Amino acid sequence: AYGSNVRFATDFAAQCSSMSALNLTSPSSVLSIMSRTQPDIVIHLASMSDPGRCELDQQACWAVNVPLVFLTALQRANAALITFSSEHVYSGHPSDIRRGLTAGKEPAYSELDATHPVCAYGRSKVALEREVSHRFPGRGIVLRLSSVLGPVSRGRSPKQSYIQLVERVLRTEPTFDAFRNEHRSFTWVIDIQ
Repeated sequence: AYGSNVRFATDFAAQCSSMSALNLTSPSSVLSIMSRTQPDIVIHLASMSDPGRCELDQQACWAVNVPLVFLTALQRANAALITFSSEHVYSGHPSDIRRGLTAGKEPAYSELDATHPVCAYGRSKVALEREVSHRFPGRGIVLRLSSVLGPVSRGRSPKQSYIQLVERVLRTEPTFDAFRNEHRSFTWVIDIQ
């Protein structure tokens, strides 16, 4: 979402000593950046993360979320990879939760539960997880995150968390229509470090 946002790129560049644009779906772009940087480890954060947009443009969703050209280049370079997945790999149906049950608490998914994505975004994240597991044995880490919360990003980028969206709406509206059929877990951004 940020990568195609010019304001984010400008703000991010102000924080870094160097920055280069990368089109994950372009072999020439990927090969150019790989030959210049020769990375030992890559923290891959790019994603098309709006489930609604992913449903409308599933081809773009897969091209960005399962960037095979990029993954192949990293694999050939023998680079290690850290990337992110999502709770959208699960169906959300309580019968799919086999572990993580604690007396008196709502059932919670664990990484041992089977994945059953119900949307294009979730399916793309399952595919990414499988690609990383297959291509980077012992060198790949996938962090499956849910609703990341933290301070508002510096700069002018409009990307915000769900809680920040709720706060913004409630500043001007008396109510906020939220989902009633979901149980969510939240991840504090500092805990990811």
